[in-house]
Amino acid sequence: MRGKITRFQIQKEQPILSTAIHAGHRVRKSVQPYMKLNEQQRLREEDPYTNIYTRLPGSRLVVNRSRFELDVNRREEKSIYLNPEDAWGLDVYKKPVPEQVINKTHQRYHQFYRNIIDVIEYIKNEQGLVMILDIHSYNHRRKGPAAPPADPELNPDINIGTDDMNRDLWDPVIDSMKYNFKRFEYSGKKYNVKENLKFRGGHFPHSLHHYFNNKVCVISIEFKKEFMDEWTGEPYPEKIKANLNLLQETVPVIKEQSQKVLKNLY
Repeated sequence: MRGKITRFQIQKEQPILSTAIHAGHRVRKSVQPYMKLNEQQRLREEDPYTNIYTRLPGSRLVVNRSRFELDVNRREEKSIYLNPEDAWGLDVYKKPVPEQVINKTHQRYHQFYRNIIDVIEYIKNEQGLVMILDIHSYNHRRKGPAAPPADPELNPDINIGTDDMNRDLWDPVIDSMKYNFKRFEYSGKKYNVKENLKFRGGHFPHSLHHYFNNKVCVISIEFKKEFMDEWTGEPYPEKIKANLNLLQETVPVIKEQSQKVLKNLY
């Protein structure tokens, strides 16, 4: 299934939906003349390669448009970065964006949410619930490529965002995920995993939890950009593969624990 800004692969036999809503880099032609940022600047704040992390059992959703055109993880009125404070102090546009262009972008925002709701309904009707892995990445070398990285105690290898969910209901899933993440090793080092330290989750999980109540659990997973050079965009394939292996090993655990939740729901 292909929408204007998304790519879906749907498998109703699995309760898992993996998403990479900030993986996209494209900007549509009608927006490009107003864009001030170059491709390298955009790439630095996007989530490149997170589409690879959605290669998991179950359904997949990848947004192919840049968050600098449309950020579906924010409320509609903030989904276009019209002011520097919306975009880490960056001037995204070099001149005012016409109203008709903004309206078209907002139409795509609504299309995205119509599509995702339809897909979730389809899976939920088959499985009883849907587990959504909302996969992101974040920068930790904002002071420059030659400067020291940010404090690792405040910038974990993985941040799990669980804000705005029924934490009591979903405890078995979240706790088992954290346990599995923490026991995983790469190059002889275990991952530093925190919950709601760096990020708590955005509008995407908030809106889906509100719409579907307890039938959907959106877990926001933020990988620190140690799997790439966040200034040049160069990928580190071995670390990407390790992170994907971690997720692949964790999915069966999530599925098993979700069955316990399912019994409490029905």
